[in-house]
Amino acid sequence: MSAQKITHEIKLPLSLTIILGVIAFGLIANVFKSGFTIEEAMAAHHGLTKADIRDVMNDCNGLINGKFIHIKCK
Repeated sequence: MSAQKITHEIKLPLSLTIILGVIAFGLIANVFKSGFTIEEAMAAHHGLTKADIRDVMNDCNGLINGKFIHIKCK
């Protein structure tokens, strides 16, 4: 008994091949783009002062529990 191998070949149109190639290139470029750039953190630009926290506590119902502040605003 010999095993028979059946092969199906599909010829894609040139325009579809180009479109799929552009999509693949865009996906790969998007993956590598984020690896080479470093974005600054928002925390580096602004820190909360005690006055800022007091203002929030006065405007909203706040509960200070140890190191955490739970704030509920209306």
